[in-house]
Amino acid sequence: MNHRNWGLAALIGGVLMLSSGCATIVSGSDERVSVNSTPDEAMVEIRNRNNRLVERQQTPFTATLDRSAGYFRGETYTVTFRKEGYSSEEVVIRSRPSGWYLAGNLFFGGLIGWFIVDPLTGAMWVLTPDSVNAILDERPSQADGAGPVLHVILEEHVPDDLRAEMIRVR
Repeated sequence: MNHRNWGLAALIGGVLMLSSGCATIVSGSDERVSVNSTPDEAMVEIRNRNNRLVERQQTPFTATLDRSAGYFRGETYTVTFRKEGYSSEEVVIRSRPSGWYLAGNLFFGGLIGWFIVDPLTGAMWVLTPDSVNAILDERPSQADGAGPVLHVILEEHVPDDLRAEMIRVR
């Protein structure tokens, strides 16, 4: 490769490093989240951290959600499932830093990717979980005279701030 080709390659590489962040290139600023329920056709509302309704549909569907709530601020969503004759369920979707943002910018985006491009586009975040499936319990009718109802949920659906209060039973 002659000096002219090396110069052209260096120029292209420099432009790429200055104009993009690794996570922005790989994943973009929004994420598709699959929303399902058992039974199907539950009405779902998805609200962001400001309690603004961003999606309202019946299951099953796929929602396209913004990863970011602003510069260096990941978004959080509350997903509420409702169906007549069944208990309501709520799932929280949180954002966490993307592996592409953390490690990818070492090789491709550099400081511009870490501090400007990926935080501004929201691509520095991933939403977790990326698939939500609620199992709705049938509610007993008032005529049944049923007592308290025990709800069992997977540990992965318990918000992090409540996990410290959990008691493990064997």
